Amino acid sequence: MKSHKLLTLLCTLPLVAVASGCNSTKVDPDAVLPENQRHFRDEEEMNTLRQVVSGGGMGIANPAPSTGDTRVLVLPISFTDFPAEEIGMYYNGEGGRKHFPTGDIPAGTGRGAENAIKDIEKTFFGKPEDTYWHSLASYYKASSYGKLNLNGMVYPEWIPAFTNYDTMAPVTAKEFADKSSAQSLITDTVRKIAKTNRYKAFKNDKGQQMFQSGQEFLKYFDSDSDGFVDLVEVVYSAPYHAQWNDGGTWKAINDETFWAYCGYTTASANLGNPNVGKYVFQSYYTMFESGYLDASEKTVNWTPQEISDGVAKADAHTIIHESGHGLGLADYYSYDTQSAPQIGACDMMALNIGDHNSYSKSILGWTDPVVVKGPTEVTVKSFTETGECVYIPYRGYYDDGTDIDKKYKNTFNTEYIALELYNPTGVNATDSHHKYNGSYPLCPSTNGLKIYHVDSRLGLFDYSSGSKRFAGYTSSIVSTGSNVYVDFAHDNTPSRSLKNAKGETINLIEYMYKNKKSNPAYLTNDSLYQQGDVIFDGEHFGDFEFNSGNAFGYKITVKALSAESVTLLIEAKK
Repeated sequence: MKSHKLLTLLCTLPLVAVASGCNSTKVDPDAVLPENQRHFRDEEEMNTLRQVVSGGGMGIANPAPSTGDTRVLVLPISFTDFPAEEIGMYYNGEGGRKHFPTGDIPAGTGRGAENAIKDIEKTFFGKPEDTYWHSLASYYKASSYGKLNLNGMVYPEWIPAFTNYDTMAPVTAKEFADKSSAQSLITDTVRKIAKTNRYKAFKNDKGQQMFQSGQEFLKYFDSDSDGFVDLVEVVYSAPYHAQWNDGGTWKAINDETFWAYCGYTTASANLGNPNVGKYVFQSYYTMFESGYLDASEKTVNWTPQEISDGVAKADAHTIIHESGHGLGLADYYSYDTQSAPQIGACDMMALNIGDHNSYSKSILGWTDPVVVKGPTEVTVKSFTETGECVYIPYRGYYDDGTDIDKKYKNTFNTEYIALELYNPTGVNATDSHHKYNGSYPLCPSTNGLKIYHVDSRLGLFDYSSGSKRFAGYTSSIVSTGSNVYVDFAHDNTPSRSLKNAKGETINLIEYMYKNKKSNPAYLTNDSLYQQGDVIFDGEHFGDFEFNSGNAFGYKITVKALSAESVTLLIEAKK
């Protein structure tokens, strides 16, 4: 009886291809069907993703919350040989490599400590019009489609750098680099603010004291109550690549210290008195790297005097990039070659320019991609304006495994093609017509389809021997021993990644250039796909195969493309 009811039900279902008689019914597997789509943002996938990102592979990354109201604590730090009052004097328009400018560029007269703090406040939390491009807060508000609000505060006074926690005696940049580290300075400074009533320096809009205790101060900057201050960012008074006078010869103090970078501590979560987790260490002068376009559309560097006078408009490119690490994102350029062709350069986590890509935004929880399960036709709006995009794993991915696997198949942590409609608008606008720092590549200045090959498979890594050893792929967070960790298996730095069966280095994410034959160094207008283009068939990656060895199994035709949307016909590849 039960079998009869089931047979009757099957005979009444709508079918695409039907032969005579119920027993001959057959669905054409190559038929283009609207139901061959799903959305990947289901609970199981997102839990796995955030566990990996938050764990940082070894459980010590603790990134800042990437959605909601995240609070950034900004600490202005000065050195006795680069006093805050003199900020602006040492920038030479070429990266601040000299303690004092030489040649034709005279030293500035100094911005002044209070004015410099106002510059920092505008660069971190101001409106776009307060800067040459965007502040940290306005960029992430736009890039996240309103999902992330960075509403932290700048400590209202310059804090002298120190190496002795008990005395807090001010030190030079050289003394600091020789005896301490950014991590120690930051954790000690936050602890001092909480324990010595320095938290009373924070005032609200009415000039009233914000915090009544150090504990209240720490908890305020732990917006998600995970036991870690969301993100601490230092802006120090020395030029990056700061130098010191060694018997009449100027020498770099420590280029690894005096640069811009993001790090993390090994502290444990403390719900009562949150600890520092992620931190950023960068120079005040990184805010003026961009320069400006003159009347002839030529990029001109700011002079020390223009910074001193407040004429120079601050720019948050570097701060935005480093804060991306604070949110849990990796660099997409290669540390082995210091280049960025894999990702196309026009990406905030590559060369500090343009928007974040769909892979990054999925990690951060800002997108809800359409995932393709079989031949279909899909239309998505501008990724730049809405975050809509398309992910396509290999054909047959959703047919592999058990029924429960098919339902909960984890798309993000596998290998797939990501497609998004690019526009030279929004946070891409400035970088599509102004070369950052006068030397960086431009982002494309036209609309077009961007295509990435993502290999975001998870790996088990064994540290029991004292070094990192790849122990195999996994599709989820699994119970492991104390020396085995789950992390993203691949990286855009070859020496940190794996190789496929062909011996080719596997990149975490790489751009698939339309103009690949011309061997472009970076993304250009010609690298974008346009209406009528057919991809993964013929000249555009016709022989493409996934790193896993699986054939992609589709060809994609760009049926229609405008500034507002793109329509893709995704067919079975014969």
